[in-house]
Amino acid sequence: KIVKEDIINLQSEFMTKSSENLNRVYIIDEADKMNDYASNSLLKFLEEPSDNIYAFLVCKNINRILPTIKSRCHVIILEDKLSFDLSCYDEELINKSIEIVRLIEEKGRNAQPYINSLLDKNVDRDEVINIINIIKYFYYAVINNKSSLYNEFLSINKNVTTLVSKIDLFLLSRKLISINKLENMLEYNVNMNLFIDKLIYELGGSEND
Repeated sequence: KIVKEDIINLQSEFMTKSSENLNRVYIIDEADKMNDYASNSLLKFLEEPSDNIYAFLVCKNINRILPTIKSRCHVIILEDKLSFDLSCYDEELINKSIEIVRLIEEKGRNAQPYINSLLDKNVDRDEVINIINIIKYFYYAVINNKSSLYNEFLSINKNVTTLVSKIDLFLLSRKLISINKLENMLEYNVNMNLFIDKLIYELGGSEND
């Protein structure tokens, strides 16, 4: 466990300003092991950030981090791409997700009415989460089209090769960053139809947007 005294000791080390005005960094590993007292103490530290001080909170379970702390941080999710198991999803949902990608890549932000027609009027939150996961890992598979994951997508949908030829690899990293940010929204009570619209807007943007 990370206790309040650990955070207080950390703060005391950063109380004095550097005479050389250099950047200073602290890293809290396994930040999800902070108890409530430590978390609240850290929150006060984050609310009044000093110049040239940067914090990195590393955790495995982001849901154990106080929402008030997360709201003051930029969340970066690093995942093991090899851990994704496509067999957990039914083929109908996989094909639907690939079709959403195709529409976004071909029609950009004008894909909205076509994608909305694919989904139920009151789309289920769990379905949206699964679609986001499939789209994200589909893009990962595109980056390395010789991977086993790519071949799994190809075995389910024969149009994958044609679709991949239309995807702008230069924009792919930006799309993955956008998906990462959108996933954070799903932690809160958001309207799923509005979320889908936001997804299309973010992924359907061009290089100049």
